[in-house]
Amino acid sequence: MDLLWNKKQIGTIGELIAGEHLKKTGHHIIEKNYLIPAGEIDIIAEKDNTLIFLEVKTRTSKYFGLPEESIVPARSRRIRKVAEIFLAENNCYKINARFDVISIQINRKELEKYYRGFGNLKKLALNPEKFCSIKHMKNAF
Repeated sequence: MDLLWNKKQIGTIGELIAGEHLKKTGHHIIEKNYLIPAGEIDIIAEKDNTLIFLEVKTRTSKYFGLPEESIVPARSRRIRKVAEIFLAENNCYKINARFDVISIQINRKELEKYYRGFGNLKKLALNPEKFCSIKHMKNAF
């Protein structure tokens, strides 16, 4: 019997995987799920004196295209607006910043197989190469 995964759970798995990926690649995570009335930024990180605003997109099928293809211009404008507010609130006026996308394509059958072995999403996110592919696109928009 297959486990049932809803969109929120898949999104949570994707953000956990993205967070672990960033840590492994030397990024310092400043905040996750920065939410204000204007919108949300999935992850805000820092590396090499650059503040990075990341959008994480996760999919379990290519039926509707690749995960990164779901970032429409209106979404990138909203992320930019939220980033501007974050920068102003934190007095970050003379800092390098960029907008990245982490695209995660999950193989659902492999995810279910490894989830049964771990039973914990945080532990599962430590070994994502067993059930997904990750693309980190810098300066994506």
